[in-house]
Amino acid sequence: MVIRWLPDTFRCDWSFVWSQGQLVIQSQWECTVGHLETLLNDNSDISISVKDFISEWKEILYTVINGLEKCGYNENKIEGMCNLLEQYDRIKDRGVLYRE
Repeated sequence: MVIRWLPDTFRCDWSFVWSQGQLVIQSQWECTVGHLETLLNDNSDISISVKDFISEWKEILYTVINGLEKCGYNENKIEGMCNLLEQYDRIKDRGVLYRE
């Protein structure tokens, strides 16, 4: 999968490869505010286990679910919310960014 970021403050492409329990993200920076392209391109590859990557989403998904529920939404009002709740429950751990 490739994401092409095209805003006027930075221009880059991110390539994602999800294989054998690892997620590798390779970035190619073309333009940034502050002209940091060389620094970013010198450190452009990131590798993380799929389990750790998914764990980082648990708190974000909680915030979305909690906000929807506070606004009166539930599985009967939003198509796919049941699937969202199931996926949330499947994530066992919170990511390191959200641990106290």
